[in-house]
Amino acid sequence: MRFVFIDEIEQHRKDKNFFGIGLFSIDSFFYQSLCGNFKKHFRDCGWDNNIEFKGKYLFSQKGDGCIPVDKRIGLVNNIASSTVAKKNSKTNFVFIFNKNGKTKENYFLLVSHAIGMLNKKAKSSGKNLVAVYYDSIELFKPNELSQVTEEVLSKKDLYQVELPCPLNSCNTTIGLIYCDVLSYLASWHVLSPQTDESEQASLFELTKGERDKEKLAKIREILANVKSIKTKEIS
Repeated sequence: MRFVFIDEIEQHRKDKNFFGIGLFSIDSFFYQSLCGNFKKHFRDCGWDNNIEFKGKYLFSQKGDGCIPVDKRIGLVNNIASSTVAKKNSKTNFVFIFNKNGKTKENYFLLVSHAIGMLNKKAKSSGKNLVAVYYDSIELFKPNELSQVTEEVLSKKDLYQVELPCPLNSCNTTIGLIYCDVLSYLASWHVLSPQTDESEQASLFELTKGERDKEKLAKIREILANVKSIKTKEIS
């Protein structure tokens, strides 16, 4: 069985019309180890469990402002290196985008293309089963999204389990956090393919006083991993 997580992203500061969909999938057999890895690094990071967490908070001082920037960079680096740094049959991430803005129709269009990029799985032992989760959004109802996802999955001989399930992002929606972080990195890379030191520092909103060789080296490592993400622009 496969778990699929979907998250949408806008980048108003860079392009008000930009809209992207990230799709993160993982074989259910490996989901527990993925969660264990994240929980360990999240705990080591020291995030206060009483403060709301979203993946995008790792790139700014929002959320738990007590977390130093080097800890945030380290957690993002772990997420990227453990999923997209090399070919990994355990997980898969794709990013689809365009400049048509955030609408229900555009969301469905990008999701259908993202799901279309999933690899087929053998039908034996339930490996063709897919459970879909997505970041809660008010543009549509689960049954409307289901009409899109089920149709595309069936064309790939994959079978959707029940309806797509909306999730409110928090520190326990780990699959969604991975999708959120990777989507942010992918969108940032798409909109800023060539970066100098100042642009690299802006990824984590580093002030001049926070910039040092070690932090910038980790950011370059993250961006190097991001280059392997499958991205596609849809008109």
